Amino acid sequence: MKNLQSIYESIGLDQRILNIYQEKILPPDFEYRWNPVKDFFYTFPPFFIPLFVDQGEPGYYGIVNHFFLERERTFTFFSLSTGYMWEEARTADQYLADLILGMILSEEEVTDEIIEFTKEIGYDPTDLLWKFLNSDDYNGSTLESYHNLEIFSKNLPFTYVTELNSYEGDFPSSRFGFNPSSLGKASTYELNKKFSLGDFKQDYPWLDEEKNKKTLFDNYFSANELDKAWLSLNSSGWLLEDVANSLEKLKGKTDEKLFHLVANNWIEGMEKANKGKESY
Repeated sequence: MKNLQSIYESIGLDQRILNIYQEKILPPDFEYRWNPVKDFFYTFPPFFIPLFVDQGEPGYYGIVNHFFLERERTFTFFSLSTGYMWEEARTADQYLADLILGMILSEEEVTDEIIEFTKEIGYDPTDLLWKFLNSDDYNGSTLESYHNLEIFSKNLPFTYVTELNSYEGDFPSSRFGFNPSSLGKASTYELNKKFSLGDFKQDYPWLDEEKNKKTLFDNYFSANELDKAWLSLNSSGWLLEDVANSLEKLKGKTDEKLFHLVANNWIEGMEKANKGKESY
């Protein structure tokens, strides 16, 4: 995973988050939820750029970064127990605010340790967050109340959407919501399994669990439909060594530096972990 640092720099990862990854700044619960990704600890699809490992959930905090199609780059949590990821933040400030809010909820107060952390990252929304938690806008559930919090309401992540028409992003599903208009540019790893795709499988065959994804990829690649080839590659039903070979093919289709960094990082991580014969 030696390319991760270069990947973060290439996507312009917020320096405050990068400082946490580099362990220059340690959140109060660092050892539990915020272990920086250093190797191929758990398998993940190539469109996902991991940042931290949560060993309690377990899962990854990271960034969705699709190629060959127009998609917003957002912060997500990839839950290994459910097998899919959800959008937790659409901006760095939201990502950090969610981290700080989790600390406050855990401690049930704004502690000196939390204040010190906000000073270190140069971002202190604690007054706003504390007022929110003690107001009628908070009903005891962040999932159901975040849309009332100014930091989130202006650019609401899909996880906290209560009405679909209030969402302006690209994510296809959340723990409670379904966004059919985004299925044409989504991976199976972004879909909550409790939602039935029905006839959508005919329109977007890479979302069909019964389809052979390698065959789909090869057909789309031959037709130069790289967006569909990419989505097929990033949906479940692959041997990891076949994913690596397909990434090599796609490298020949683009000179984009970031794609080559992401592809090489994924391939090298898989090989180092000796996971080629495993599947996702």
